[in-house]
Amino acid sequence: MKILNLLFIIMSFSFSAYAQRTKVVLLTSLFIPEKAPVFYLNNLYINYIDRIEKKFRGHFEKSNYQIEVIHNANQYNLYHTLEDESVEGVFWLSHSSKDTSNETIGVSMPSRLLDYDLFDVAPILQNYHPNLKWLSIIGCHSKKILDQLNVNNKNGPVTFVFDKRIDAYRGLKKSLKASQLILNSNSIQKSNIESGVKKKAYSISVTRKVFKNSVNELAPSLRIVMGGQLIGVFDEISEIGYTTQSAILDVSIEQNEKMNDRKIILDTGLNPSGCLFYPKGIRDKNKRVRRSKNENSRELKCRSINIGDISISGSTSDKNWDRFEDAEGNPIGIGYHLFR
Repeated sequence: MKILNLLFIIMSFSFSAYAQRTKVVLLTSLFIPEKAPVFYLNNLYINYIDRIEKKFRGHFEKSNYQIEVIHNANQYNLYHTLEDESVEGVFWLSHSSKDTSNETIGVSMPSRLLDYDLFDVAPILQNYHPNLKWLSIIGCHSKKILDQLNVNNKNGPVTFVFDKRIDAYRGLKKSLKASQLILNSNSIQKSNIESGVKKKAYSISVTRKVFKNSVNELAPSLRIVMGGQLIGVFDEISEIGYTTQSAILDVSIEQNEKMNDRKIILDTGLNPSGCLFYPKGIRDKNKRVRRSKNENSRELKCRSINIGDISISGSTSDKNWDRFEDAEGNPIGIGYHLFR
């Protein structure tokens, strides 16, 4: 009987220790070319994502970390990973674009961190749990993206970014090597730093209703921003037919501020033109290859997206937010809806 009790105690302790292990997470959101530039590299391209995951798991396999890998990640996955108190290291790997201006469509676009559907996820990086030690953004010119966001890392995670073009696999190797001193240290968990400004707490209710006609129709993830503060994210919708998403979100405002003054934006991350630039030979997650015959490097492709019907109300007051619309009732904004 004593032996059984001892075994039970050991198993309970082991399970508890496993449950309390912190995590390192790799999120990939890459387009993979259909063919390599040189034929003898085709096998490397075919197994590219597998090689990246194997490298990541191999690096941490002897550590005490739980290892998590998320492929085809979007802003919903990134948001919840950064907010997870058990995560100490995050490695985001995707394409990014430099700030550009396009005379054809008359739009100047800042640097963007792109998911596999070419939506910008960069604003999500401004929110993270205080337990996060390491944040690596593996993408070309990713330094410009963090500089553009004015992310203050004085009390946040150590960041590792690139100021030039970088191959994804080599970028991951460099990032893993650089993270060793940070992620292997037994540093004390950080705590939130209070600003000293008195704030009031409110809750708002946000509901999204979407009807999808086909699998190819795009109903992307939506970040919910109130007064410049990221407060939540809806996931993308893949099911055909009606889908309802709802969330009750906690927000805080300063004592002298009125809730009615707060604008709310639901944003997909689509660029201001509403159009997407596809590199030649790039394929999306459904294996559809897009090629450009008229341009040397890129093709301009505009797509329609289904944001759905959004309703927003304050759960502690009679405040309701109305969508900004034109005279015909169409939403003002491309890739986002604005409420006031």
